Amino acid sequence: MEETRIIKEKKKQFYKYAVALTDIRAALASCEMIINDYDNLLNKNYDLFISLHTSIIVNYAKPFTDNKPLGRLPKKFSSFQDSTYQEMHKQLIDLRNQFVAHSDYNMRKVHIYPKNTQLMKTGHFASGLGFTVSSIILDKALYEKIFEVGKYLINLLYKDVFQLLDELFDNQFLPNHSFELVI
Repeated sequence: MEETRIIKEKKKQFYKYAVALTDIRAALASCEMIINDYDNLLNKNYDLFISLHTSIIVNYAKPFTDNKPLGRLPKKFSSFQDSTYQEMHKQLIDLRNQFVAHSDYNMRKVHIYPKNTQLMKTGHFASGLGFTVSSIILDKALYEKIFEVGKYLINLLYKDVFQLLDELFDNQFLPNHSFELVI
């Protein structure tokens, strides 16, 4: 029996929402790690800090980009009544587009450090010829705000994804094993 157009559209919507939910949850897991150990990560494990920072931005932004073939989440998930949430959302998408997913020249600056020159504002001096590539580090308070926005989105997505799951599969004869959603 051929599926109706409405069922196909609901499956596509469910797929998009389910994937978005897991992406936002992954962003929040990385965010929580930074919040809980901000100073230690920043000062003693900078590479891990940057990896977590990148994970937050990439995973948060994924549902709001042109994913193939289903596209981005509907506007209701990227339009916030709270202006601070809206600004945080915009900042994360901009960071993804200009800094994380791409290495735009105006954002990723390379600095050359001759021997014995001060390394930025660290108080340390270069022991030999070297270089740095600029990074954007957010204040701990901004990671906390990202966490708030993400929790808000998870609540919106959770409600919709489980409503769709019930509509599509609750009263259906299902196998006694997992199966792939085919859209």
